[in-house]
Amino acid sequence: SSKYDIEHLCTKKLMKTLLKDRPGLCLPISSIGNLCLLPEYNNRAKQDKLIYDDINYLGKLNITEIENKYTFTTKSDFDWIELQSSNDVFKNSYIDFLDRRFEKIKEKVIKSLFDHLEGLD
Repeated sequence: SSKYDIEHLCTKKLMKTLLKDRPGLCLPISSIGNLCLLPEYNNRAKQDKLIYDDINYLGKLNITEIENKYTFTTKSDFDWIELQSSNDVFKNSYIDFLDRRFEKIKEKVIKSLFDHLEGLD
């Protein structure tokens, strides 16, 4: 009976703001590595902020549970956002974030499938 939202971990608004100062740089904002499912009632409260940046959001939730169950991230995964760097370094940092997170998602899906198949024996 739970409802979930598909959420951008680095929100569209945040990414557009970051890219505004980097003319000509285009990044895959809606890549699967930047998406997650968050419980609807929690997600709507944080709006356009990172899950680590909204004090009200953090005050109502166990961030470790959110990381383990939904985002598969830690706060340090977003350190690249604060870096004052060239477009190439920024792009590579973002792509590295997407790649690392995609690997985590892939591992979770594969584990879930194999656990399910083992349960059918």
